[in-house]
Amino acid sequence: MNDPDINKTISWVIEKQNLIENLLKITEEQAEAIKNDNYDFILNTINKKQNIIEKVNLLDLNSQDKISEDNEALRLINKNTKEIMSRAIAIDDKNILALKNNQAEIFEKLKNAKKNQTTHTVYRGKNVSIEGILLDKKK
Repeated sequence: MNDPDINKTISWVIEKQNLIENLLKITEEQAEAIKNDNYDFILNTINKKQNIIEKVNLLDLNSQDKISEDNEALRLINKNTKEIMSRAIAIDDKNILALKNNQAEIFEKLKNAKKNQTTHTVYRGKNVSIEGILLDKKK
């Protein structure tokens, strides 16, 4: 591989590393959003992550045949990129687990709500609605 090719390849690999770093940052933001139950932000981060993954895949397609592990700089960048990616994957796995736990919790709340409605129907009848009580503290 001649010098112009190696410089172009190094720029591709650095661009890929920057994209993976962005993926890690977004994954960390997603973890924080999961803790705060900010589901709109979670959906937004999923779209951002998908865009980054698509860009990385395009870079991989364009540079896959041209990357040589003989170059020390390329080897170092690739190693660093793989470490960043493994951190992002570990955080993403925790995020998925947290979402699954929340899913079970939400499902349980819905199940209890349905059970409470059924109990109310048994005691009061189908056509009797639950009445609200307003308290006027001024009087």
